[in-house]
Amino acid sequence: MPPGLLSLVAIVSGSQEPSKSPTGLDPGDDAGVPLAYDYTEAGRLLGVSPSSVYRLVRDGKLRAVTVGAARRIPRSELERFVDDQLASTVRGGPA
Repeated sequence: MPPGLLSLVAIVSGSQEPSKSPTGLDPGDDAGVPLAYDYTEAGRLLGVSPSSVYRLVRDGKLRAVTVGAARRIPRSELERFVDDQLASTVRGGPA
């Protein structure tokens, strides 16, 4: 499993505390892990296609940032999305 996804799963499952820094990162724990991912990388981490990531951004379910001319999905946004999906599934709502 990719290291970024392992971090997402650990934080969402509660076995790892999220960082308290303004960026949501603890540089000591996440050295070398990207701050943001392109749509292909984000899709791979979420287990969906890049076009599904594009749709999630277009529909406002995922937020993207512009870096230069490129659109990127912040890692913290992927974590929020997964957390929201898990919470919705636990409550019995639509995933």
